Amino acid sequence: MNNRYGWIMVAIGAFMTCIAIGAMFSLAVFLQPITKATGWSHTEVSSAMTIGFLAMGAAGFGWGALSDRSGSACSSRAARRPRSSSSSRSACWSASPSAASSRR
Repeated sequence: MNNRYGWIMVAIGAFMTCIAIGAMFSLAVFLQPITKATGWSHTEVSSAMTIGFLAMGAAGFGWGALSDRSGSACSSRAARRPRSSSSSRSACWSASPSAASSRR
């Protein structure tokens, strides 16, 4: 495998992270148009964003625990695929923690 492939994937991941974080932290720019469009107050819009940030924080703990338990390949596969795929689900979630750590 080409050594540069890994760095290209790192660069793509960093770019995607910057876009996602930029979208989340752009509330100050879009607060006025959002309040006018929805009729909500600044407090209501800010509260909705606070709930979104708290949900992201809680999900981070969940995804981290899943990644520690079954390996990063299983947690990324779970984020990509619908729940109907039972073969990949059984391979990831039936693994013991020692089996997951031996795959890394």
